[in-house]
Amino acid sequence: MNKPENKEMKFTPVDIDGVMANLKMLERMHDIVKYGIEHDLTAREVRSIINREMNQVEAAVALQNEAAREEYIRRRLGLSNKDILTDAQMAEAFDIHQNLGLTN
Repeated sequence: MNKPENKEMKFTPVDIDGVMANLKMLERMHDIVKYGIEHDLTAREVRSIINREMNQVEAAVALQNEAAREEYIRRRLGLSNKDILTDAQMAEAFDIHQNLGLTN
């Protein structure tokens, strides 16, 4: 006998470490350091370049996660993307999670 399919909606944020690995950020950092050495950049300049590139990736992931979280909440509450999502509805979505035992 087959188990019934679980159709519970889930929201799983994008893992920043996984994104950084997929983008080969460590290799990129190595290339930036090598470039800095070859072009006589200061350590602060090299660090600034690395930080800027990492911050761009982190900002993109944060935006993607925020959009996915809002889409998840809208689906959970039966709202379309044209409906206005109020703070009270956001709180209701989290109450739903607590009532289902989905939060710690």
